[in-house]
Order: sequence, then C-alpha cells, then structure tokens
Amino acid sequence: MISVKPFKICRKINCDNLTKETYCDDHKDIRRLKEQERQRAYDSQRDPMLIKFYNSAEWRRLRQHILSVYNHLCVSDAHGELEPVPADVVDHIVPVTADWSLRLTPSNCQPLCHSCHNKKTARDKEKYKNE
Repeated sequence: MISVKPFKICRKINCDNLTKETYCDDHKDIRRLKEQERQRAYDSQRDPMLIKFYNSAEWRRLRQHILSVYNHLCVSDAHGELEPVPADVVDHIVPVTADWSLRLTPSNCQPLCHSCHNKKTARDKEKYKNE
C-alpha cells in the first residue's frame, strides 16, 4: 500500500495554503534561508581553520570514501541487533581539535548516524575539555 502524506497548512505566518511539505510553493525558500542563517550563526562560533578544513576537497573526498567503505551505515554499537541505521556523519574518533595531525587519517574516521554522533561529541567534549 502506498503511503500518502496528508495536506497541512503552510508554516508561514498568515498563509493558509495547503501543502504536503513544511511550506507551500510560495514560501518553500524560507526553509532554505533559515538553514543558511542557522549555518552562518553556527560557523561564526567555530574556529576558521576548522571551517576551512571541513569545506576542503580533501575532507569531502575522505568523507565520501569512509561512507562508501561502510555502505553508508552507522558503525556505533548503540543500535544493538536492530535494523542497520543510515550514517549521515563521518566522525573523527580522536577529534581534530585534540589531534590535528589525524584529521585526514582514514583509521581515525567512522560513519555515524546523527544521534550517535551527537552523543559521542558530548562525551568527547567532556573527555578532551582540558586539552
């Protein structure tokens, strides 16, 4: 049976258009603009060297390679014997802020789902906070 998304009201204030997405066709650019603004705010708090690294061709190639090697699946054992979970993040096992020299080392990279990556990042912040 094919699942059909129900119509809902556009999230733009004072717009009563119906859509199956978050915003109607008249306002669909709002989501993209909000994401761009969120990313700019996030980047303004980050080290410029990290921003440059994560935007580099070398990192993008390594990231794609790691995802391909692991079939785009999260390698965290947090999922147990459940169905495989898609990975959407390539994580540095030892964070680049802790050891810059490992930033392009494939054995220091692992594919994780967003949830597992957030949990690991929180643990890393505690573990490496004095370095």
